[in-house]
Amino acid sequence: MTDNTWSAISAISTLLGVIIVAATAAFAVLQLREMRTARHVDTIMKGWDWLTNPDTMAARTFLAQYEDPREGEWTEEAMRAAGVVCRSFTRMALMVRYDLIPRRMAMDLWAIIIIEAWEQVQRFVLKQRKAVPLAWSQFEWLYQQATEHRRKYFGDDRPTARITYT
Repeated sequence: MTDNTWSAISAISTLLGVIIVAATAAFAVLQLREMRTARHVDTIMKGWDWLTNPDTMAARTFLAQYEDPREGEWTEEAMRAAGVVCRSFTRMALMVRYDLIPRRMAMDLWAIIIIEAWEQVQRFVLKQRKAVPLAWSQFEWLYQQATEHRRKYFGDDRPTARITYT
């Protein structure tokens, strides 16, 4: 075999190596996308579980029927219910804020629920902030994202849906 033959074989083997590495890299990118999608699905399901678990649903039902005292103290039961709601939505806020759940997907799924829940506990949060200035700030951030999403995609005049819990 001549030097030209060996040069051609070397070039072909180098080209094949590059093709194999490129195909492997492309497959790795696809695998990473698939893993990210699976993670998003998993965290969305966790988020759904947090928002619909019996304790959160019972707390939201209670707060929907609770007469918010404009002056005076919240009852112990109302404070406990508001705490349950705030904890559930704060978990959700952290998942959305740190991109474990895609923001747009979370807002498409839960914006109205987030807005309604924040409106239920807003006075409780203001009361809590007298002692702890940043109390439930992640939940408030989530509320701001939801109102912005609603304004951007549905306009300001869309009423908040009122959900009846049974």
